[in-house]
Amino acid sequence: MPTSTEIRQRTQDYITSKQESHYTGPTVYRGHEINMKHSISRVTTTILKLLMKTQFASINIIGIPGSGKTSFAVNLFTDLMQRASRDHKLNFSFDWWNADDLRNLGQKIDELPKGQDHIRVCDDVSKALDQLSSKDQAEVFQQLTTTRHTTGGKLCLASLYHYTFANLKSIKSQAIVNVYTSISLIEKLNIMAMLGKDPQSIQRLNSFMKVYQESIDHDSFQLKTFPNQNPPKTFYDWKPFHPCFVVNLFKAHLSLFMRVEDSPLWPKDKMKYSIPVPELFEKGRKAYGKDFDHAMSIIAAQNGHFNKNNVNFGRAYNYAQKLRRIYHWSWNDVMEEFKAKQLKRIQKNRKIEKEMDAAFAKLATFKPDTSNDTSETKIE
Repeated sequence: MPTSTEIRQRTQDYITSKQESHYTGPTVYRGHEINMKHSISRVTTTILKLLMKTQFASINIIGIPGSGKTSFAVNLFTDLMQRASRDHKLNFSFDWWNADDLRNLGQKIDELPKGQDHIRVCDDVSKALDQLSSKDQAEVFQQLTTTRHTTGGKLCLASLYHYTFANLKSIKSQAIVNVYTSISLIEKLNIMAMLGKDPQSIQRLNSFMKVYQESIDHDSFQLKTFPNQNPPKTFYDWKPFHPCFVVNLFKAHLSLFMRVEDSPLWPKDKMKYSIPVPELFEKGRKAYGKDFDHAMSIIAAQNGHFNKNNVNFGRAYNYAQKLRRIYHWSWNDVMEEFKAKQLKRIQKNRKIEKEMDAAFAKLATFKPDTSNDTSETKIE
């Protein structure tokens, strides 16, 4: 019979071999190279596995206004629905619930079609709850905490919060995944209370705070795409990735997400449509002539795209952006440098706005495109 020492040694050998076989190198996510451990697919995998086993999953997405909560939700659930359709032949319905829907959460869940799989995202939960009494808030949280699949199918609920300070205990108890698209000292304390004393998780939280601060202060941050990479790879904030911190079912880790422009899951007021470039310039030039071309060149520069025949403009643009982060100045004085004799406030073009409003009426129901495999490719 093996001794205790032999058993411990064999177990240690097994653990070591498993760790060595765990892939930690780069992968290609939606055409961009990142490290596998920073992929949002780790979150997708956790949620989908839990839905397959227990039929229910709840996710919290927390961050200050403008930090990308909606973008994260669209990115996550676009991936999840595509993978669910491709790997499990599941067809989830998707919709956004507003403040009124959240206040009547139990009724809304009961009204879901039976025998189907559903994903519902509760937008701006903080604002909705602030308008409720403590008793009514407790009832909503009870629904979020105790709701299981009552539809005869799989149910995934996501909630978007501005903060967790007031409702920390309720939030801690109800979600299998908590995602932070921003960080502050107060939120750091909340997250640490959630993580406990696990030193590895605290170290990862500190790493996220550093990366997030870099993204705010310098519009860029550095992360390794493979172990021992020196120097790390430089990422430019929202071009296309933005960092977030994930308290997953079993682990806490830094993740990267993007704005998936062509996803049909966007709320109506944030939906964007694809347009062929010739049609884009036809519309713009019809409205504003060649000034539209000039505007597009500036917007392209803001997104990191420069005319290869005018590299000096690109360098000047980047230099001007660096100066903006160091100095402040009067834009009126800047306009005088351009010999602007009279400053004019830009008025909205009502005709073009009406065209955009009409486009919203053409929203289509989401049908996962299983031909577009979003699985990641490892780079050994």
